[in-house]
Amino acid sequence: MAKHRLRLDEARSKVMIHGRATGHRFHTTFSGLKGTLEFSESYGEFLSATFSLPMGKADAGDFLRTTQIKRFLDPRSFPETTFHIEKLSPHSSRSFEELLEREEEVEAEVHGSLSYRGQTVALTTQARGSLSKTRGLRAQCSFKFDIRKLGIEPPGFLFLKVNPEVEIEVELFGS
Repeated sequence: MAKHRLRLDEARSKVMIHGRATGHRFHTTFSGLKGTLEFSESYGEFLSATFSLPMGKADAGDFLRTTQIKRFLDPRSFPETTFHIEKLSPHSSRSFEELLEREEEVEAEVHGSLSYRGQTVALTTQARGSLSKTRGLRAQCSFKFDIRKLGIEPPGFLFLKVNPEVEIEVELFGS
């Protein structure tokens, strides 16, 4: 059976983390998201997807914050995070092939797993996106995630504490 494979555009696909600490909010953008999505022949059925995010490509907005986040994440020891999608269920009666033909944006439920620092966590979230012959893949999702599920204790110092729940935004572009 022939497969159709879509590759992410690493220059445009990214992950943004939004969090709170005592007295302020913080935002970090990770670039270089890479991976593929596989569909069956004629895009009739979603098969799987795997994405990897290089943890060293963090940008927290300025040199000091970026240095702090990289020290916390330790990308030399833990160079990447991976996300594997096992099931993609569009909230549409149309097949992926029909959605491609119509270039229609659709919402979908995404079932997969997130792996980092030797821990793997099951994850289900909602996503919105479209497939197009001219524009390729465009998709985004946003979800809340408690970093302690990956065995990561949020940093703190004296009375300053980072909230363990962060919001993760993902933007995917591919062809």
